[in-house]
Amino acid sequence: MVLHDLPEWFGLPENTKKYIEDSKKLPFWAAYQDKNPIGFVTLIETSEDTAEIHCMGVLKNYHRSGVGTLLFNALENYAKSKYKFLQVKTV
Repeated sequence: MVLHDLPEWFGLPENTKKYIEDSKKLPFWAAYQDKNPIGFVTLIETSEDTAEIHCMGVLKNYHRSGVGTLLFNALENYAKSKYKFLQVKTV
């Protein structure tokens, strides 16, 4: 699982569980290599005009390979059709 591969960002089990539960209700994009998930991103609406990246992760072995960019581009294309603003918060 992607979140478990990133303990420095998603190290608290209760937070990881919440991200997983929340992702079931949110727009969700995933990247796969040989049918195995290697990255994902979710979007949450914060107002009628605004959405933000809720959670995003890419397996460490795929960092700096363009997977995150592809996921963000898919999310951004979707968001452009529905929202005026897209927010990104970092931890």
